[in-house]
Amino acid sequence: MNRKIFQRIPSRRTPLWSTWINTVDNIERQLKEDGHQIWGFVIYRCTYGSDSDWEEFMKQLHDQILDVLRFYNGVDIAESLALTVFEDKAQFDHASTSTVRKHFKKWTATAPQQEQGTGPGLSQRYMYCIQVDQRALESVLNGGPPEMSRGFVNLIARDWEPVYDPEEPEEDPIEGCTEYDVGWMMVSSRAVMVDMYFILREWLRWHGEYCRAPQVAYH
Repeated sequence: MNRKIFQRIPSRRTPLWSTWINTVDNIERQLKEDGHQIWGFVIYRCTYGSDSDWEEFMKQLHDQILDVLRFYNGVDIAESLALTVFEDKAQFDHASTSTVRKHFKKWTATAPQQEQGTGPGLSQRYMYCIQVDQRALESVLNGGPPEMSRGFVNLIARDWEPVYDPEEPEEDPIEGCTEYDVGWMMVSSRAVMVDMYFILREWLRWHGEYCRAPQVAYH
């Protein structure tokens, strides 16, 4: 089947659109390709000043996700969205991205089989994770309504490693790293769990979407 025919297949969710430009249709196809039942980035809570603020953060994040899914007429896929949260004050309070990455790597070694009953496939769930520090939490709490939120979260790439290039100019240090790509970026909380999730299906897309903090991707 050629590309033109692909483009003519309407989405069952948005019949006036091709199925290939409906992000929820694409996430659904990705789940089937991997033989998985659940999707979504796992979340690391790295701030513990207020449990009520955390509960409000999670509520607002969920509301933003639903608002995006409604745009694609795809609220049905929320049934398979797993908002898994790792929260352990002793382990993750003020944790650096490297600490989160180390734990995430260990978790992903066994999680696909435990959660999905099969291997990781190409699932973004096991390639990236979300870190919420105090700055990110406050940005969501003060970011405005779901449809126009200015909040953000930190998205961490599991397999990033520093690579010293003497020809690359040094940037201002972030957690001691002066490379341009520090292995994580600030992403709009409204976009991260749906649009960015879909986009990062291919590993090389990280480099195309990457913004160095304090810039926020998808704002």
